[in-house]
Amino acid sequence: MLRPSTLYPLSENPEANILDHLQGRPLHTDADTVDDGLPLSLDEFDTEDVGSFVHSILTRCVNHGVSAHNLRTQSPTVDRIIDDELHNHGPPASQAERDGLVEFLSKFVLPDIASSKLWEQLERAERVIVEKPFRRHTRRGDVEFEIEGQADFVLQNSDGSWTIIDTKIALTDMTSETRRRYEIQVSCYAMLLGAESSVDQPINCAIETFGAVTDRQEVQFSSSELQDYLDTLLEGGK
Repeated sequence: MLRPSTLYPLSENPEANILDHLQGRPLHTDADTVDDGLPLSLDEFDTEDVGSFVHSILTRCVNHGVSAHNLRTQSPTVDRIIDDELHNHGPPASQAERDGLVEFLSKFVLPDIASSKLWEQLERAERVIVEKPFRRHTRRGDVEFEIEGQADFVLQNSDGSWTIIDTKIALTDMTSETRRRYEIQVSCYAMLLGAESSVDQPINCAIETFGAVTDRQEVQFSSSELQDYLDTLLEGGK
């Protein structure tokens, strides 16, 4: 089974990544480091945990219809969501580690999300699907691939077009390899959405990054390029 998030590293360097892929371990393209300017001192948490923690808070805020103002000012609803997720993700983290996570959210994540194009699009969309799952079989030559993944946000806009936005939490500067990996990931979601729903309207893709880096990257979806990556994987990588 292939995941959109692993297609790039597997095709670029299969020898270094295939064992982790088969054993279900994350494939990293960035060093497992934290920028010195962030108020994080990780012990029980690792960088993957921080991303999962923030992502859970973000998706719950969207599901609760939290406004940009309430997100920015950290309303009681947002505070309750943070407390819940600290309870779910926190043990056995120390109080100092928890305090650092909350400060990271308050100073480096939530204000930027509230003023982002992501939040503007979420509030204006006709329909928002949170954590949209995808699963499809695709054949290249004699080999059938099963591709399975989950897009953070799939939006149907008032003009009938679709937008897929994936959010990333960066704890240090991102490498060009990581950016490319994310481009392929969100493009793969667009391919899966088009195939699943017979979408004949435009599908726009974007990646929004928060934390040590605040950035929005518009992605040009190319189905032929994705097929090239599958072919490369079949041939044993580049």
